[in-house]
Amino acid sequence: MKVYLLLFLEVTILCLSTSKDLKAKARRYHVLNSYALSNITSISASEEADSVYIASVNRIDRLDKNLKRLDEAITGPQNDSADCTAPWCGVEGERVDNINKLLLVDHVKSRIIVCGSLYQGSCETRDWKTLEKIYNSKDRFLEENKPALRKMVCVSPDCNAVGLIGQGFTVGSPVLYIANSQDDVNAPHTTISALGIYSLNHSGKNENSLFGQTIDGNSVMDDINQNKPIFQYIFETGDFDTGHIYFLFNSQQVPYVKGYVNKIARICKRDSSFFSYVEMPLACDPDNPDVTIGERIITNAYFAHRGVHNGTLYVTYNFLKKEYSTACDYDIKVLDRLFEETLESCWTCGGYLNCGSEKIVELVEGECQISRYLTDDANVTQELLNENYLSFFPSFVPTTSVWCGTAYAASKIKRTKIIDGNIIYQEQNSNFSNIIVDDNQKVAFIGSLEGQLLKINLKEINKENRKYATVDIGEPLIGNLVWGIRDASHPPRFYAQTAKEVLHMTTAACKMYKDCQSCFASSDVYCGWCTLKNKCLAREECLSDAETEMARRWLKPGKDTCIRNQNKLVFQRSHNGPIDILISNLPQLNEGESYLCVYEGVGNISKPATTDVIDANSTRLTCDVPSPTQIPMSSDGSDFVEVPLKILYNNNVDILTKSVTFYDCEQYATRTDRPCYDCLKSKWNCSWSVAQHRCVSPSSIDNGTRDTWIEHDQTDECPHVQDTFHPHPLIPVRYPTNIILKVVNMPPMADSRNGINCNFELDKGHTFNSRGTIQPGAAGESTSTVLCSKTSFGYDAKKTLLQSKLTLTWDTDKTVDFKENEFTFYKCSATRDDCSKCLSADAQYRCGWCQNPGESNGGQCQIPELCNNRTFISESRKCPVHEITSFTPSSGPIEGGTEVEIFGKNMGATSSEVSEIEVADTKCTLIPEKFVTSTKIVCRTGKVVKETQGLVSVQVRNIKQTSKNMYKYKKPDVTTVEPLLGPQAGGTKLTVRGSNFNIGGSKRITIDHGFGAGVDCNDLSVVNDSMITCLTAEVTNAKDDLQLSLVIDGNYYLIPKLFSYKPNPQVKEVKTLSNSGHLTSYVGGGRKLFIYGSSFKSVQKSTLTATILDLDRSTQRKRHLLVRRNIKKSTEKRRRSSDEDFVFEADCKVEKDTMLICGTPQVKSGLESWTHLRTNAGVKPLKAFLTLFMDNVEITLGELTYLDNPDFHLSSSNQDRVAHDYLKIDVDHLAHSEAVTEDEIIVLIGKERCIVEPIYKSNQFLCEIPDQPKGDQLKYTLTVSIGFTTWLLGSVSYRPTKKSDYSTIIIVVVAAVVSVVVLFVVVCVLCKCRRKCNKANHDAMEREHELDIISPTNWMGAGTSKDKGNLYKTVPVNDRKTVQESPSSMRSRDQKRSYQVVPESDKTGKENLMSDDEA
Repeated sequence: MKVYLLLFLEVTILCLSTSKDLKAKARRYHVLNSYALSNITSISASEEADSVYIASVNRIDRLDKNLKRLDEAITGPQNDSADCTAPWCGVEGERVDNINKLLLVDHVKSRIIVCGSLYQGSCETRDWKTLEKIYNSKDRFLEENKPALRKMVCVSPDCNAVGLIGQGFTVGSPVLYIANSQDDVNAPHTTISALGIYSLNHSGKNENSLFGQTIDGNSVMDDINQNKPIFQYIFETGDFDTGHIYFLFNSQQVPYVKGYVNKIARICKRDSSFFSYVEMPLACDPDNPDVTIGERIITNAYFAHRGVHNGTLYVTYNFLKKEYSTACDYDIKVLDRLFEETLESCWTCGGYLNCGSEKIVELVEGECQISRYLTDDANVTQELLNENYLSFFPSFVPTTSVWCGTAYAASKIKRTKIIDGNIIYQEQNSNFSNIIVDDNQKVAFIGSLEGQLLKINLKEINKENRKYATVDIGEPLIGNLVWGIRDASHPPRFYAQTAKEVLHMTTAACKMYKDCQSCFASSDVYCGWCTLKNKCLAREECLSDAETEMARRWLKPGKDTCIRNQNKLVFQRSHNGPIDILISNLPQLNEGESYLCVYEGVGNISKPATTDVIDANSTRLTCDVPSPTQIPMSSDGSDFVEVPLKILYNNNVDILTKSVTFYDCEQYATRTDRPCYDCLKSKWNCSWSVAQHRCVSPSSIDNGTRDTWIEHDQTDECPHVQDTFHPHPLIPVRYPTNIILKVVNMPPMADSRNGINCNFELDKGHTFNSRGTIQPGAAGESTSTVLCSKTSFGYDAKKTLLQSKLTLTWDTDKTVDFKENEFTFYKCSATRDDCSKCLSADAQYRCGWCQNPGESNGGQCQIPELCNNRTFISESRKCPVHEITSFTPSSGPIEGGTEVEIFGKNMGATSSEVSEIEVADTKCTLIPEKFVTSTKIVCRTGKVVKETQGLVSVQVRNIKQTSKNMYKYKKPDVTTVEPLLGPQAGGTKLTVRGSNFNIGGSKRITIDHGFGAGVDCNDLSVVNDSMITCLTAEVTNAKDDLQLSLVIDGNYYLIPKLFSYKPNPQVKEVKTLSNSGHLTSYVGGGRKLFIYGSSFKSVQKSTLTATILDLDRSTQRKRHLLVRRNIKKSTEKRRRSSDEDFVFEADCKVEKDTMLICGTPQVKSGLESWTHLRTNAGVKPLKAFLTLFMDNVEITLGELTYLDNPDFHLSSSNQDRVAHDYLKIDVDHLAHSEAVTEDEIIVLIGKERCIVEPIYKSNQFLCEIPDQPKGDQLKYTLTVSIGFTTWLLGSVSYRPTKKSDYSTIIIVVVAAVVSVVVLFVVVCVLCKCRRKCNKANHDAMEREHELDIISPTNWMGAGTSKDKGNLYKTVPVNDRKTVQESPSSMRSRDQKRSYQVVPESDKTGKENLMSDDEA
């Protein structure tokens, strides 16, 4: 039962592993490229611009069709407030993220329209190549006109906005349609328009006024907002005069009631006032009574155009709380007819269908009424114009149709009768999220929140069989699926998105199928077998324009069959002449093309093959065959060899490989066991000749001698050995033995022609030959007896038993068939070197101990016949006394339970001969199943009350022997353990300290996780007698205060401190100081990644790895697994494999439980130079895959972009300038704000930091010179550091202050102090005279002010840091507006204290110690 269970588990694991590999393979072949980006809101692709646009929070990216970034534009965060409608509004606000809600491509004007959440949902125009904002007079209505700029899209993070750019009144005057879901009531601003129309024309005032229309402040807007619409899709049909705009949305059934109604709304393109607005409810319900209509929501849609007005609308639905999804299609012609039916019912029948009893229409306000204008189409528009309703309409407005509504007819119409769709696919336990349809191939691609992409064949009649492939993406698919830029050389491609990346996907991953059979079995409608390329390809990838009609070059599943040969290719090795191969669906060749037959291992042995068309599906291909000497021999001794034959197209494309079988009957004559029998049983119908001892094909036999041959399958006529007469099949070595055989069909001349020979080969180099004689049977019998003469056999191998076969030959080399051909030879002394071992042998061998006379220990194991004059011992009680040589372990716990292994000689033939064992005078219980004859006894120690020691004694066959060494009973003591917490995934290294750990046998450390049993630590290691380490195991639930125990030989010793399993660390966000959506670093590494999450303090060791992705996928996976395996070992020293040259790692530091800081790994092993990535265009950035390892927890962090290291050097302007406060440093490849910020550039002058100022240039930055350190040193080294990399740029020299200046300062200070004292005395004496006192005080104040001006504190930098804190002021600097100037910079500016910069290369330059005044 256990075997079956294990087999079942192995098969299950294999199936799961295979399934996982297939899923990974499907994703690898379907996803062509990816672009990592978070918070994506919109994707658009433009063939005209040859670009893909991605809108996300705070940024817009322009990529090429393969998702390589071309440009980017930062759109936020910006200062914004509820009162602000534009960047120039003048209202002071706070920094707010810009959620780019909508990105549309205006192909007419070669620009993109981007609408975001800033400034109450504003829109802006940008160039579709550079992404720069477009500012000119034509764009004022979008860029400067505040009322037209604001409130165009909703601003809440969760609200939807969909849009479309359609044709306006004239060619070249596009119109923008926007549909908004209702904003959150708590949003800072709210959007007014649920539906809006905006002109994108630049010339006409009337048109701008006309299309500044929305459903504002009227009943329809109120109704839509009241029912909280969620707009999901917008599309158009037709031209301006006859076309429509359609909206799909979910609306609540009634206010404050859960559940949604799914609706489609329509307006005419030429209706700017929504008079033609009509909405109708949709349904797409499965045949499932458990799914209620109120739980259904539209998740996505796609409209497949077919002509101007034709097409099919595909819609996906989810049923909330049921995990059920459906997809339906709707013919747009049917929908338009129902729209018109709804209008007609309202305008002509008061809301009733066909003027009958069924009411299908209701209005938002009022009732449907028959309009007098509908009876006179010719006067409708003129009547409106007379009433001045549409006085600003251009003259080309149609005047005959009223289906687009009028101000006088009922409008804002709602149909109540539900329209059911046609279900194209449905699935349980799935949540459809998006859909796109290839209308040419009738294939739908449906994404799901489960992270799967379903491929649906709409041509399949059985809907349950429509899904032909599932691509496991691994992350929920969100947003819209967008068709890629078309290319005639491959099948259609599209773009999909997850929360982390944009995916460039192909509709057909044909290349994942490696042969024609799997290609056809895939059921992929795009795939077929490209015969002359020998690949599974889409039609576009296989055929050129000239080949599209050529037969058999692209085989289509369901219509064609794979190329295959139709006849058997089996021939004799000696076959001469060409062979014909019948092949189905072999493509016909054009002039200059050819087929060639190539045999593997033989090479090209013929001229190009010839072809002959037999019928529409079959072709005869004629090939030459190799000569018998060219055909390789079989490597396994079989009678045939299969030689692969390749049919090559144009000598390089293998379009068909088939094995040709060449068989050989002749080789049976050389066999030694059953040559005749095997010949006659071969599948080639071979015949056997006894006299000639040959096996040949029947076609090779001369008709005149055919009677002398034994025909196929007549094996009873073969000469063969029938039985053995030896009484004992076991043959002892070194003892002469006869072999007797019974032989059938022995030829009469066998004994007379060179005799009979019996041959044994026991061991290499040990061949025994004996002469045989034949004793014929009774008259008329075919049986005779063969007697092999007595032979003494032997072999050198130290084996007790040895099998060998007997070869019976006659006439020198003719072998007699022998089926049961196996003889066993045995040697008693081979492995039995003492008496106990010898007597443990099975009785059939008759082994005994041959004791030398007068010796107690010497002897040999033999059979009685070979014992000669020695004493033959056959009873174990007569064996010599046993001996104890060693035992292990040498100590154990006083509680006992230790399994002691005792080694020695002659310690019993069986365990029953061991009668008593004592360890340190304490009984030790024998473990019989671990007894090894004569050499090993295992026992389990008993318990003692205190630490003690003593000898080991064993009593065998009533004789007791003792050991030479002592066994010690010890008491282990556990004092402490660290750490006391770790993640529930395990992998935390525990260190247990105490004493007496090097005792006993088995050791383990258990952690009681509260489920009734403990979990053992892994990889336990006894470091020394006082320390043990191990790695915690994984548990399912986190739990605190768990008891740790050290278990030695089953005895538990409680560890004083408790251990806690904490929840596994979780990563929520990864940031750099750049705070951008991309993680970027220099190859030098060391850039800080701020990883935010939870439970980081439970981790003992954190390591960040970077796997370079610019490699083939198999190499990436292999190297990632290697580094993962090495990291999980958690050893102090890891040995890097050569396969890990593209995997780098760096340690991380836990700052707090919610934040981890990691330095980006440094790229080493020669990749710093990037020589393999350098092109004419420069250096290609490296992409790396980041993985965070925290004990046993592994978390994927996404992609990191590595840029080339910058190059720093001192600006030449520093050589000529003195007395300025800022040092200029030139730099190449800085990538400011992307790979580094000002705070991450560490500039040091000596040990003092030179603070980097805000960087405005890509090739230069400034830093403020710090105060000169105390002391006489004037020259200091200048270094720049970023992360792990430091650049030495040269040195900086400070100029000393002149001593004469200090003397003057001291004299002035002393004089001032003396003056103050004298003044104070004079005032006290003359205080009677008020006028004089006042005058004296006034003079003192003036002197104090003068003293303050010349104080050294102000011009020598003296004073505390508190004093300095009040001395900062703002001054102009170069071309920037203002900077914060420190006291040191003011001193430099006022007193011209200066420094000199000396480059590193200037080794002979002298220091210039002159001040500016001296110069």
